[in-house]
Amino acid sequence: MRSFISIPLAPPPGDGDPIAVLNVHRSRPGMLRDTNPEQHFTPVVSPLLRILTRVLIELLRLEDTLSGGPTPAGAETEDLPGGAAT
Repeated sequence: MRSFISIPLAPPPGDGDPIAVLNVHRSRPGMLRDTNPEQHFTPVVSPLLRILTRVLIELLRLEDTLSGGPTPAGAETEDLPGGAAT
């Protein structure tokens, strides 16, 4: 592994702490150094991050429902961009 980036998966700002981290690695060095991340990397991964965050929040909500526990803070998906209704 020569390049590595960790991206927190979190609800919208102010709606809770990150719930997970997505780690991306590549065998070639300089994964983001040789390009403009705002122009190339961010537009490609942003939709994936939103979808993955929504799925994880729903999974946490389902686990809590099945176990009888509380819904985690920030688990209101209707506020997520392009979000699902609860």
